[in-house]
Amino acid sequence: MFAVTVSSAFANPVWNDEVVVEFSDGQNCVWPHPGQVITARVVLTEPGYAQDGITAFAFRIDRTFGGFVVETRNLLGGLMIGSLESEGVSVGAATCVTPDGQGRIPIVEIDYFYDGMPGLLSVLWHVDEGATFVDCDQNYHTWYNDSERNVGGVGMEPPGGCYESPVAEMSWGAVKALYR
Repeated sequence: MFAVTVSSAFANPVWNDEVVVEFSDGQNCVWPHPGQVITARVVLTEPGYAQDGITAFAFRIDRTFGGFVVETRNLLGGLMIGSLESEGVSVGAATCVTPDGQGRIPIVEIDYFYDGMPGLLSVLWHVDEGATFVDCDQNYHTWYNDSERNVGGVGMEPPGGCYESPVAEMSWGAVKALYR
């Protein structure tokens, strides 16, 4: 499923290839203890131009909470080039990666060691590449980052508040919670 809005100026569809930050519980907020390792995911949601899949994605991370990166995993299955928290990374796929059943394409997972100082985790444009991704036909497109959902709170609530991923109720953790 993807979101389409109609531009009144041109009466053409405007695609919302939106990027969100979520933690392992499917929310954009996490409340870890000092010394804990937390996992953040960058996910392309509401695919428009990406509805048939992507082969590359460029972004960078802005982190204001205390800690450091322990490990980064490319969920597209290809190469990852660059520096995550300075100029940004370009993440490649070995083949065309299509959206899952909920219309989402997970891009990368990042494990952080949390030292106890609260702050934010934001997905921003790559310094050189901008907010770009490449679809499976090798066309370049821009992803949408004007959303409060691309900011996560670590030990605090982000400016846009905490939200649960729209598919979190279908996650394995939620299913297990039904039987606790």
